[in-house]
Amino acid sequence: AFRFEAIEIDGGIIGRVAESGRPFIRREGGSGAPGTDESITACLPLRARTTVAGVLAIFHLLPHKGTLEDGDLDLFEALSAHVAPALLFSRLQSGGRV
Repeated sequence: AFRFEAIEIDGGIIGRVAESGRPFIRREGGSGAPGTDESITACLPLRARTTVAGVLAIFHLLPHKGTLEDGDLDLFEALSAHVAPALLFSRLQSGGRV
């Protein structure tokens, strides 16, 4: 199983974002070993109204991308807003937990 498939709410950056509902952004990109908190560039709550349905974690930047810019952050916000309702709907349709 993938290491980040299920995470304790208080577990590292991803857990803190899930619990608080506040994004984590490292504009210069993650620089740690793959799969570590230090490698996370951005971690966004997938929120539908007041419910955090999940978390989107982005690791490292591509070599040609030096830093995150305002346009990148706008894209992350749009992704967060549109993915969460789809995720909740998918869970409802499959009889899963919301």
